[in-house]
Amino acid sequence: MEHQLITSVIKDGSVLMVLGFFVWYFMKQLAIRDQKIDELQAAFIKQEVQMVATIAANTAAFDRLTACLKEIEEVIVKTTEWKS
Repeated sequence: MEHQLITSVIKDGSVLMVLGFFVWYFMKQLAIRDQKIDELQAAFIKQEVQMVATIAANTAAFDRLTACLKEIEEVIVKTTEWKS
């Protein structure tokens, strides 16, 4: 009796349809998860690039400030020498 029921369900194709649905749903969930991971990785890389750009800009600004202070120091030394 059970064997006939299983055989008729398999012949009907409903088991294959249910299995096919679960496989499709599982693959869809994996695709959504992969897309979210890709978005997070892209956001992280963008943040890292911005951080490196900020560090480079700060380093360049610090170098310019150091050069300006060096010029001011030279002017002060020359002015002090000129007064004495």
